[in-house]
Amino acid sequence: MPNSVVLGFNLASVPSALVKDVLLSLGLPTEGPEVISKANSAEYSDYLFAWEIDEKIALKGRLLTTPSLNNGFSVATKKQLWTFLSRFQLNDAERIKA
Repeated sequence: MPNSVVLGFNLASVPSALVKDVLLSLGLPTEGPEVISKANSAEYSDYLFAWEIDEKIALKGRLLTTPSLNNGFSVATKKQLWTFLSRFQLNDAERIKA
């Protein structure tokens, strides 16, 4: 699935603007890639980007983990999320575009 965005949650359960903003911040297309939701990224080996729910915000390679999105994020959590995303963009943007 080289042109896929793998989400470990139901896409309908989060604001689409948040997902779109995250993809745009990483330089990923918001139109075109197949979005696979309610999936485990461990089941896929070659994807553009994966996002799963976990206890903390973390970024490992192309896998972003965040707390549950159902209740929104606090200001501090949003700041931490955008910090992690800017690191991803700096480290991996060229590899993604290739």
